[in-house]
Amino acid sequence: MKMNVKNIKGYDNYYINEPRDVHDSEGALGTKEYVYAPLFLRQAREIMGDEAFFACLKDVYHTYIWKTADTKGIIEIFRMHNRSDK
Repeated sequence: MKMNVKNIKGYDNYYINEPRDVHDSEGALGTKEYVYAPLFLRQAREIMGDEAFFACLKDVYHTYIWKTADTKGIIEIFRMHNRSDK
């Protein structure tokens, strides 16, 4: 999968894989998490297409229901569902 999971299109200085403490000295969720997560999801949907994207979200949901999700696991699920050449 060539989908860029580190950089969000147009926001080259922000990485979704960084631990929370990189963004906020207290480790709390900040504005960046709320702004960039939807941008990542929108870019993923554009790259993957609707069918694969929504199947991916369903898989993420069923994998992590009642569990704590981690970035690595979610990215692996996105990679499994992405069949585009991007």
